[in-house]
Amino acid sequence: MTPEALTIKNHPHFNEISQGMEIDFDFFGDTDDPACHNRTKEMVEALMENGYVYPREIDLAYCPKCERFLPDRYVEGECPYCGKPARGDECDMGCGRHLEPGEIKNAICKVCGGRAEYPQQTHYFFRLSGFRNFLLEHLQALGGTASARNFATEVGPLGT
Repeated sequence: MTPEALTIKNHPHFNEISQGMEIDFDFFGDTDDPACHNRTKEMVEALMENGYVYPREIDLAYCPKCERFLPDRYVEGECPYCGKPARGDECDMGCGRHLEPGEIKNAICKVCGGRAEYPQQTHYFFRLSGFRNFLLEHLQALGGTASARNFATEVGPLGT
C-alpha cells in the first residue's frame, strides 16, 4: 500500500476518533488537499514576513558516490579533539563532545565507504524565542506537574 493510499484509507477513521475524544478541528483536511497547500503557504509566508522563519546556510554531510545527503548516523570519522573514532555529531567512543557538521576529520559514508563532503545548504529555521512570553504564559495555564513545566522552561529558547 502506498503512503497516499494509507492516508486516504485512514483519514475518515482519524476524524471519527478525534470527534469521539471531543477534539474539534476548524478544518480536518489532508496534506495533498490544495486548500492545505495554500493555507500552509500563507502561514509560512506570514511567519517569514514577521521574522519568525528565517534562512540560514548550514553545512550538511553529503556522499557524492551515493548522491545523497547523510544523516549523522551515516557519517563516521575521527574526533578533532581526542582523535578517537566518532560518528556524525558526537565523539561517543572518546571525549563525548558534540561535533558540529564538518568538524569530524576524515569523514566517510557508512553506506558505501566513500569520502563525505560538507556543502552549504540553505535551511529554514523557526524563531521559537519570538513566542517566549506567549509560551511561558500558556505553560502556566496548562497546569500539570512542576517538573514538566520546569523542564520546558529550562531547555532551549524558553530557558534563561
